[in-house]
Amino acid sequence: MTSIEIQLPPLLARDAARAGLFAPDRLEAMFRRQLHVDDLQAFLREEEDLEELVMQEIQVDVDAVRADKRAAKCSTTRA
Repeated sequence: MTSIEIQLPPLLARDAARAGLFAPDRLEAMFRRQLHVDDLQAFLREEEDLEELVMQEIQVDVDAVRADKRAAKCSTTRA
C-alpha cells in the first residue's frame, strides 16, 4: 500500500471528509475511474487520428478515379 498526503482548501477538505471521500475504497475507486477515463480519451484520440488518415486515403483514391475518368474522356474525345 502507498500513503499519500494532499493539501486541499479547508472547505473542500471538510466537505470531502463528510462525504466519506477519504475512505481508502472511495479513493481507490476515484483513481481507477480516472485511469479508465484517461485510457478512453487516449483511445478516442487514436480513433480520430485513424479516421483522418482513412479519409485522406479515400480522397486520394477518389482523386485518382476522377483523373482516370478525365483521361479516358479526353482520349475518347480525340478519337
